[in-house]
Amino acid sequence: MGENELKRVIQISVTATCILAILGILISKADPFSFATIRWISGALTWITLFWAFFFRWGWKLRLLKRIFPKPNLNGTWVGTLTSDWKDTKGNTVGPLDFVVVVRQSFLHIHATTFTASFVARTYAESLILDNDRGVKEFVYLYAQDNTTPGEENNREGAAELRIVESDATTLTGRYWSNAKTNGRVEVERVSLQHAEDFQSAMAMRRG
Repeated sequence: MGENELKRVIQISVTATCILAILGILISKADPFSFATIRWISGALTWITLFWAFFFRWGWKLRLLKRIFPKPNLNGTWVGTLTSDWKDTKGNTVGPLDFVVVVRQSFLHIHATTFTASFVARTYAESLILDNDRGVKEFVYLYAQDNTTPGEENNREGAAELRIVESDATTLTGRYWSNAKTNGRVEVERVSLQHAEDFQSAMAMRRG
């Protein structure tokens, strides 16, 4: 959770606790300096705690509650293309490759696994950059090749910066860079809210 989000949680919690406690005292006509007042404050804190537990687990995905924290829900399997500037020793290039991004996200964490037919990578540093004032909505991550990828001796590492397009977050598009001195473009669309476990299952999800 970022600093601004933490501040907002504290502000909402304090305000809501005060409102609930005051309403309880007024309704019950309790003495503001009595033990009953302490019970109303304690009860308000309990309800606020239960609300945040629900919100961080499920509520942040609900359209009605997105006004609190308008964070896009990227969970699911995304399929599209990866276009690279890679060339072999003869200068030959490769065409666009089928590319898969599987995102697992909670309110506090986000992680992605990416696949091609011959390459698996996992993210190890991730960030959602959301700046409504500048119109910026991006998913940025650093990745490393899975060391179980067959036929690869040296692990590749790199970074990607993907722009979240459309209000319902159905397209990710942007660029990537790698330590193999290659870069290129990624464009994927969400094909399922489920999480594919491998490249083949993601392709099956795209076919429906």
